[in-house]
Amino acid sequence: MTLSIVMSKHSPASQRPGLRATTMRTAPHVAVMITASLFATSCGETASSEAVSTGTDALTAPPREIAGGVYQLSVVTVDDGCLEGALELVFKPNGAADPYALQNPTTLPAPGALPSNGLIELEEPFTAMPVLWEAGADGALLIKSGIIADVLLGLATSPDCTADLRIDVEARSAEAGVAIDAAVTLTGVTSPTDTCPVIPDGCLVSIDLVGALVGTASR
Repeated sequence: MTLSIVMSKHSPASQRPGLRATTMRTAPHVAVMITASLFATSCGETASSEAVSTGTDALTAPPREIAGGVYQLSVVTVDDGCLEGALELVFKPNGAADPYALQNPTTLPAPGALPSNGLIELEEPFTAMPVLWEAGADGALLIKSGIIADVLLGLATSPDCTADLRIDVEARSAEAGVAIDAAVTLTGVTSPTDTCPVIPDGCLVSIDLVGALVGTASR
């Protein structure tokens, strides 16, 4: 910002308090030019304010909600904390590094429909599991303590060994659809021939799955 103060010769400078008289032969008047640093400061403050505003605008986007519909789920990894890996083939029969696609599709409810009762159709040796879907933190879907009783564990040394499974699930929105963490707790391990290996009651099998939306849920 430039501030100009113009003093006219109509009034002698000597008559003005605090001003020293100056004789000027060629100029019709005396001009005093003051260039304030406010201009530069103002520009700097504006740029700084814009930078702060830009940083403030870069807020973290809210988590995406899961789209309700029919999903094709695949098992990616299994961590067997019960029998040193012997149970991995029960949950991932291909036993390979590639994901294992479940035979039956799974319907996930829309967040606005929660809580919601459902039925997950599992393949052998599991049976269909009635579930209650609930809302979790940051748009997640939860299953708390789904139960499947008397599941054959498929152990070569004890083909009649069974266990009760308690399944807790957290499903979150992912770029390709959904990402699911399933925690399977084994209890009540038994065999009519008493040939089950020692499996700690309450031990845990952790399963990671991914899912792609393949259809809309039927009404």
